[in-house]
Amino acid sequence: MGFLKWLRSNKGKHLPSNSSKLRLKSKMPQNIKTEDLFTSLRKEEKELFRSEEINGYLLTLEEGHPKNKIFVLIGAEINVGRSPINEVTIDDGLVSEKHFKISILRGQTPILADLGSTNGTHVNQKKVQKIQTVPLKDGDEIHIGLTKLRFHIDPERNLKEL
Repeated sequence: MGFLKWLRSNKGKHLPSNSSKLRLKSKMPQNIKTEDLFTSLRKEEKELFRSEEINGYLLTLEEGHPKNKIFVLIGAEINVGRSPINEVTIDDGLVSEKHFKISILRGQTPILADLGSTNGTHVNQKKVQKIQTVPLKDGDEIHIGLTKLRFHIDPERNLKEL
């Protein structure tokens, strides 16, 4: 069954908030908005994607490869690590396959949790303990391996501020 046919047949049904299964099948870059790619979608179909992308949270790769890449964080849980199975894949040999996750629940502050990484996760130069969660705010700096990421909140798209 083609994707558009599947999407139309599931119109009105509850779809999972985490779109990682769709991401796994996709070879598209993470920072492209889905609705821009599928221009033939009907209004209701675009709304399904828009609800996933509207949270307004971003990660910017400031040090590492490719520098200045922007990741739009989509879904309730975003896994970050070296493995391509993650929502955000980092090309750094010192980054664990599943390094950390960011949990985003509507109306709540996003939180970061280390996933038992070998080399640790640092937020604003403070090490995140393996059983600890850290609330994230706009501009927070996240270091993993040789990679530096910055967490951003886009106020124009952030529902928490509405």
